[in-house]
Amino acid sequence: MDELLAAIVAAPDDVDNYLVYADWLQSHGDPRGELIALHHAGHADRANELAYTLLPPEVASALDRGLRLEWRLGFVARARLGRLDSASGPEARHVLDALLADPSARVLRELVLDICVWDRWVYMEEQWGALVATREPPPLRRLQLGDFVDRTPGRYPYADRDISAVEVGNVGALWPVLPALEEIEIQGCHFQLGRLDSPRLRSIELCTSTCGDEHLAAIRAPNLERLVIWCGDGEYGGGVTYDGLADLLRALPPTLVELGIMNTVHSDDVAALLPTLPVARQLRALDLGLGTLGDAGARELTRRALPALEELRVQRSYISAAALGALKQWCPRVLGEAARNPDSQRYVSVSE
Repeated sequence: MDELLAAIVAAPDDVDNYLVYADWLQSHGDPRGELIALHHAGHADRANELAYTLLPPEVASALDRGLRLEWRLGFVARARLGRLDSASGPEARHVLDALLADPSARVLRELVLDICVWDRWVYMEEQWGALVATREPPPLRRLQLGDFVDRTPGRYPYADRDISAVEVGNVGALWPVLPALEEIEIQGCHFQLGRLDSPRLRSIELCTSTCGDEHLAAIRAPNLERLVIWCGDGEYGGGVTYDGLADLLRALPPTLVELGIMNTVHSDDVAALLPTLPVARQLRALDLGLGTLGDAGARELTRRALPALEELRVQRSYISAAALGALKQWCPRVLGEAARNPDSQRYVSVSE
C-alpha cells in the first residue's frame, strides 16, 4: 500500500495510479476505494455523500462553517480553513490536526489558512504549526497564510482588519517539512521567513506592512516566475531600505516574468532603477501600486522600453493625469487612476 500511495504523491496527475490504488483498497474492504471509483466515474453527489461519512467527525462538522474541501479522485486536493462560528482558536487547530492526520489529506496540494478567530490580535502560528507537528506532512504545492486581502480593482486592499495585528510567526520552520512547495503567499505581519531558496519555488507573495531587508535577503529561489512584496512604512515596522530593494532586484533570476514592489516609500527610486536592470527585459507584468509613486518615478520608468511588458499596475499612487496618460502610451495595459492631489504628502496605502 505504501508504494501505491507513494506513486500517487510522486505523480498526482496520473489517474492510473489512483485507479490501481482504488482496486487495492476495494480488495481489502476499504470504502475509500469506492470513493476513488465514484470520483473517477463522475458521480460527484454520491462521492460527496460517501466522503462525508469517511471524514473524522470534527472535520465533517466544520464543513458547514469555516472549512471548505475540494476533492479529486478520493483525496482532498485543496482545503481552506477560515473563521469557525465558535470563534475558538483551539478548535480550529483541532480541526486542522484531524484533517492532516486523515488518509484523505495524504495528497493535499493546496492549503489556505485564513484568520480563524476574529479577535483583536491573531497569532497564525497556532494554526500553521499543525503542519510542523503532523507526523506525515502533506505534499503541498501551494500554501497561503491569510486570506483577507481584497483584490477587487478600485477597492481598499483589506476591510475590517488591522493587518499589523495578524502575527504570522517564524514560518522558516515550515520549509523543511514542505519541500514540494511551488507557491507561497503570506498575508499578515511580524514574521521571520527563514530562507526561501528552493529550486521548486515559482511564486512568492508577501502582503504585509512590516517587511524588512532581512525578508528581502531571504528570497533567493533560483527559478522564481512571480514575486510580489508589500513593503510598508518604517514608522510602523516596515524597515525595507532602498539598498535592500536594489540588492533584491539585482539578484532576481532570469525566469521572473511578474514583479510587484508595492506599498513602499521607495516607489520612485525603484521605478528609476528597474528599467536599467537585466530582469526588466523579461517582465510581462509589473505592479508599483499602493506606494508613493509620483510623476518623477513615472518619467524615469518610461525613459526605457520594457519589450516584454504587457501590464503595469499603479493603483493608489500619486501620479497626475498627465503622467498616467504617458504610462498608457508606454505600456499596452495600465491599471490605475490619477491622484486627486498628486502633490500632497505621500504615504503608503497599508501601514498598520
